[in-house]
Amino acid sequence: MNNDELFFKVWRNKYIRFLIIEFKRLFEKNKKKKFQSYKEFKEYNEKEYVLKIDYQSNEILKDGDLSDYPLLRAINLRDPIFTDISSSIFENTFIETIKFPEFKRNSNPPLTDINKLPSTIKSIKRFPYDIKIPIPQSIKKITIPYHNLLTTISMVNLEDFDENDHEEEKHSIKLSPFSNNKTIENLKFDCSSNLNQSILLENTFPKNLKTLDLGGYSKVLNENVLPITLEKLIFSGGYSITLFTNKLLSLINLTHLSLSHQNVLLEPNSIPQNVTYLSISNIGNSVIDKSIIPRNLKTLIIHPTFRDDFKSIPILFETFPNSLQLLKCEGFKLSSIPKRYKNNNNNNSYSFFPNSITSLSIGSEFSDNFKPGFFFPLDQSSSSSSSSSSSSSSSSSSSSSSSSSSSSSSSSSSSCNIKSITFGYHFNKVILPNILPKSLTYLKFGVTYNQPLLKDSIPLGSNLKELIFNDYFNQLVDHTTLPIKTLEILRFGLNYKVPLESIGLDKFESLKILELNSPRYPYDIDLKSIKFSQSFHTLILHNDFKFKSNKILNQNSIKNIIYKK
Repeated sequence: MNNDELFFKVWRNKYIRFLIIEFKRLFEKNKKKKFQSYKEFKEYNEKEYVLKIDYQSNEILKDGDLSDYPLLRAINLRDPIFTDISSSIFENTFIETIKFPEFKRNSNPPLTDINKLPSTIKSIKRFPYDIKIPIPQSIKKITIPYHNLLTTISMVNLEDFDENDHEEEKHSIKLSPFSNNKTIENLKFDCSSNLNQSILLENTFPKNLKTLDLGGYSKVLNENVLPITLEKLIFSGGYSITLFTNKLLSLINLTHLSLSHQNVLLEPNSIPQNVTYLSISNIGNSVIDKSIIPRNLKTLIIHPTFRDDFKSIPILFETFPNSLQLLKCEGFKLSSIPKRYKNNNNNNSYSFFPNSITSLSIGSEFSDNFKPGFFFPLDQSSSSSSSSSSSSSSSSSSSSSSSSSSSSSSSSSSSCNIKSITFGYHFNKVILPNILPKSLTYLKFGVTYNQPLLKDSIPLGSNLKELIFNDYFNQLVDHTTLPIKTLEILRFGLNYKVPLESIGLDKFESLKILELNSPRYPYDIDLKSIKFSQSFHTLILHNDFKFKSNKILNQNSIKNIIYKK
């Protein structure tokens, strides 16, 4: 008997099926429970199904209370009273994750009874224990809150640091057992921690650390301070940081680097070449070139820091590596991006981006340069004619003027690998023919976009599957402007007020989901008379939408109606 036959043999038993459905309901209901009082916590009558607890009461838990919840795996303790408790309240449980409350300045010193934690504990958030005490081997992930005495983990306080007496100062420090821990793999410091008041020295961190979040640390990162095992390095805040040449090159296993400071300055070769994921919230370099961008990147998220003169930071030619697959550069103006990017497969074709990119998020300031050849390479012989025809008009009349360039650029479009494009918040340009690639499967417009789609704005033969119009959009789109064979998901925003009947929804052969997120949609939706294709199954409406009259749901067309907040 195969698995399918066995399943149906069990499922056809009404009693067993009832039990399965009932237990499923109970587990879903109790996946996470919130308790606002100790009495509510003690008297809850479905304890055996609870997986996570959000305990918001200021009444202390007693030893043995948590063991009444046999499947409990995670608990969030909200009240500051739990910064000074006995860890024995966790004994005889199978809890894996504990989140302690935020520190209050009048709290007691760090806890010392970490040895009372059950061996199932793997993660502790807002670590309340004294880190001079050996940490149990079961714990893999901890978050150090800002109140912890960080000078105990082999750091030098800046006020006492003397560069001329570095070695003597270094030897005077007593290394904590924390740095010798071989099991902690994930370590995070709160952005507001005292870490930024110290200089990191060697042997500061656990030897087998794989993920490290240094919070708002902004001081110099010297060589050999971070463990060679590190794979993921994160700075989740901070004002300003400079990464100096060759300081991080010893991190041969580092693949993920995220810098969220308000101002990031990069020297050439400051980032190891093995990094494949790089995120920079605010880059302050005056010029961005390939000397500061690793050549093996697959994901690059980069935004320029704010400048008082509103001038955009230029990105030089060939800055983006040919390995790049996902690029987000929404903060840059088009004038910053290189005007030509040679296509490796054709020496006579150029585009703005490497041919390797599959997902792209770009900004809003496009001036007059948003024209054919932007996303996919055009042959040089046809690029000039395409540019002139596309720039002659930005209205619907430009559809015919650009049609002559369609055939000349079709081969270049078909070789493009971009599957996802997201436009920035303020993007509001007409999409001319021969701009979007045929390879596109996902397209999302920014909040302020409100332009009509031309007949060939989305190219003939496109593979587009999901199309998202945002809050300002209120234009007619129908089966003549959208791909009727491939489109599966169509979403409209808050301001859409076009009758659904005018779209011709029954013409879309693959449409499955339609979202109308307009709280003040002026038309009634007759679910009985509106025709959909056989593939359609879900209509998503705004939570405030009200049908003007009772309508019979046509089960042959719509199987689900979901109300969205």
